[in-house]
Amino acid sequence: MSLKVKFDIKQTLKLDDETRKRFSKYSKMYIMTTENITGYYKYFDFKNKKVLTPTSSFDHALNAILKEASEVTTFDINRLSYYMANLKLAAVKALTYDEFIEFFLSDNAFSYEIYKKICNYLDKNIISYFNGIYKHFNYNGQAIKESFLFHHGHKNLVTDNIYLLDNNYDILKEKVKNIKVVFINTSMLKLSKNIKKKYDLIFLSNISDYAKTIFKENYLKEYFDFIKNDITKLLNKNGMIQAAYIYDYGDDKEVRSDINIAEKRKEIITDEFEVKIFPSTIEHLRNDAIITYKGVR
Repeated sequence: MSLKVKFDIKQTLKLDDETRKRFSKYSKMYIMTTENITGYYKYFDFKNKKVLTPTSSFDHALNAILKEASEVTTFDINRLSYYMANLKLAAVKALTYDEFIEFFLSDNAFSYEIYKKICNYLDKNIISYFNGIYKHFNYNGQAIKESFLFHHGHKNLVTDNIYLLDNNYDILKEKVKNIKVVFINTSMLKLSKNIKKKYDLIFLSNISDYAKTIFKENYLKEYFDFIKNDITKLLNKNGMIQAAYIYDYGDDKEVRSDINIAEKRKEIITDEFEVKIFPSTIEHLRNDAIITYKGVR
């Protein structure tokens, strides 16, 4: 086991520290997306497109691969998302649909027996990392899933993902054989410094919810200005950016950030941006929405 992997395991097992900063170099992982990707990927044409997306649970990337993206690059400030993404990518290659659901979403989640099947498709460093995690939790997969290692999502995790609907999983299994995914360990703020190529589609997930921890007093304006002035450097002509994801669109009472408040959005969102609304899959919410940015045409 390399010294880097040993250090990553050590930092992972410190995630129960209440003082640890969220969305830092080492923070909790996502098993599955919390967004209705099924609801909004329909607004984008992925066929033969170069895609840049957060690593996170790796669901953004898997759905993009299913929809025939030609290249996928993922970024994340969280070093641990790299391990989670590799585990999920290998799981698609190794497991049947039922085994995949069992491993990630059932009461038998993170079963060590199923994990051993996935290992056939994992790099030795990824295996070393997860072997260390399994050892710490006495090879109890359910204890791993319910632990401090993960953010825990809502109930409708299957319907959020196109690749888990109909017969799409088997189609995805074929597509992942022929595509290379590039992982970049960086924050959104440093994307244009660390990436020298351009993309047709750029996804920023719900980073807008945390703009207040990244920017200053007028954080929403600064966030959208950053997209127009910096993220667009990575966008091909006629490309699109998914600039924000809004949970419970239309409810201004209990807000995650100013992005939820209609009057605040009107103050800073210019004609280049467009709001697209779709049903939420979270039980107590009505609609979600995304804000898109259209590149020069």
